[in-house]
Amino acid sequence: MESPIHFNPFSPSANSRTNSAGVHHSKRHFSATSPVSRAGKRKRSTDDVDMECAPHAHTTTFSPSNKKTRNLPVGRPLPLPRLLDSLDREGMRDLLKHLCERQPGLSSEVAKQLPRPGVQAALQSLQQLERHIQLAFPFGGDIKGEYAYNRVSPAITQLLEALADYVPSFLPPYEPHALDALAFLDGATGIIARLPEWHNINHMLSKRQAFEEMNGAWTVAFAEAAKRGGGVAALGYLEKLREWNTLSGGLLGEAVSAATQALEWTVGMAPAQQQPMQTWSPHGTYAAAGFGFGMPC
Repeated sequence: MESPIHFNPFSPSANSRTNSAGVHHSKRHFSATSPVSRAGKRKRSTDDVDMECAPHAHTTTFSPSNKKTRNLPVGRPLPLPRLLDSLDREGMRDLLKHLCERQPGLSSEVAKQLPRPGVQAALQSLQQLERHIQLAFPFGGDIKGEYAYNRVSPAITQLLEALADYVPSFLPPYEPHALDALAFLDGATGIIARLPEWHNINHMLSKRQAFEEMNGAWTVAFAEAAKRGGGVAALGYLEKLREWNTLSGGLLGEAVSAATQALEWTVGMAPAQQQPMQTWSPHGTYAAAGFGFGMPC
């Protein structure tokens, strides 16, 4: 008969069995839960990769303080070249005159830079002033009366002042070409001849004086032409001068005598040619009067 076995929990064999059973139970526990844990890790790893590859994963959010501030345009004045581009001829002339009046020393520098006008340019400028006279006339009424004179007188004064400036610029030694001087004097004398007539003889004094002042200019120009051997070419202008003298009532007689004397060796080389002339009438119309050479208005 076998004697009963008493279990001693503190015996080495009991501890060995207990530990062995615990380890076995522990292995079963971890072996049961380990696949789930590994699956969870794999799932999380896949999600992490998806998040890293997502296009919005690295999108940076800028705060308003990080944005660049766009500079708004600020008004400013036009540069000088653009301002000058916008000026017409009248505006440019007024500007230069104003600057030269304020700074007298600037006048000589401006005069050096500006080109000298030729015969046609100078006559066109005078003809423009002549048009101002025509436009100043009233429509209707007595075109030789006091009312018409008061309307036109300022424009006549402007024209005569311009003539006083232009004539010396076409005389020697400043004008080197004698025939150009004669051509200008011919056109300028025609403008004087077309100045209006008035009932009041006192209003005619300025026109008479303008004719008389042309005597010296014609004399100098013909003397220069003869000296430079241009006598033959100047003969045509001598005939025109004679015509202007007839129209003016002999006011250019001195110039005719001086020119004839300067060209005496060529006077008989060409016959005088008489041309029909034009007399002045208001509003740009002319009437044939059997004589003359005039620049059309």
